Parts: sequence; structure tokens; C-alpha cells
Amino acid sequence: MYGVLYTVSPEIFPAKDRGTGNGLVSTATRIFGIVAPVIALYANLETALPVYIAGA
Repeated sequence: MYGVLYTVSPEIFPAKDRGTGNGLVSTATRIFGIVAPVIALYANLETALPVYIAGA
């Protein structure tokens, strides 16, 4: 996860938007890091639903 956050993310944004884009990616990582245990708590882990939620 951190490899994507700190190596791939800065490269996909243009130079003038790189700081903002990296900040948005970092914020999304932290928010979904909080949401992931909630999804695991309420989802039926015998199905593939958590994988589809993560993919969305």
C-alpha cells in the first residue's frame, strides 16, 4: 500500500498538481483504512462482497 502511495501516486499526476493529488491519495488511504474494518465487521466474509467493495 505504501509503495503505491509514495511511488506510483506522484508519477500519475502532472507536476503542477502533484502535491494536491498526493494529498488526496493519502487522505483516501487513511479514510478507507478506517472504513475497512467496519466493512469486514458487517459483511458476510463467506462471499466475495468485500472484494467487490474494495474494488469499487
